[in-house]
Amino acid sequence: MNYHYLLWASGEDQPGLVAALTKELFAFRCNLEDSSMMRLGSEFGIFLILSSKRILSPEEKSRISDCLRRKVHLSVGIKQISERQAKFRASSRQIYLVAVHGHDRLGLVYSISSCLVRHGFNITDLSTHRTLHAGKAGYILLIEGELPPKASSSALKRSLNRLQKRLSTKITIQPLSTDIL
Repeated sequence: MNYHYLLWASGEDQPGLVAALTKELFAFRCNLEDSSMMRLGSEFGIFLILSSKRILSPEEKSRISDCLRRKVHLSVGIKQISERQAKFRASSRQIYLVAVHGHDRLGLVYSISSCLVRHGFNITDLSTHRTLHAGKAGYILLIEGELPPKASSSALKRSLNRLQKRLSTKITIQPLSTDIL
């Protein structure tokens, strides 16, 4: 039987954060199940699900957290989750990637996500990146998500096209193939 945990951590970005984290998890015989790690500004964020063949005691979880605080100055949280919460669920829905490129503006993520939810689109991953080109602030928004089987991708595309014109930005949507995974 496996026991599952959710770990989250953040700290100032520096080389070696992922190596230090995974070394500690390896030392406790933990396996990474699913993860998302990213740099946001000058901070590095980690969100992952791990498993262990045994229950980690509060002292062991504290030792993992304390070691990461001391070695790489990460703030860490760990909690046990159920097997159901940790389980990967393959989607029966079509997966899409929505890409937005344009000027940085107030409410851009809200405008796009509101349009998507009106069509039943479930966001599974979202990332934003600020850019600078010719002295002007730009913005890249990448959204991965699922569209319900009965929802119309062409209706969603029409809505995004209208939004693209209203926001004077570039919005594309394309299906992602999971066959190669």
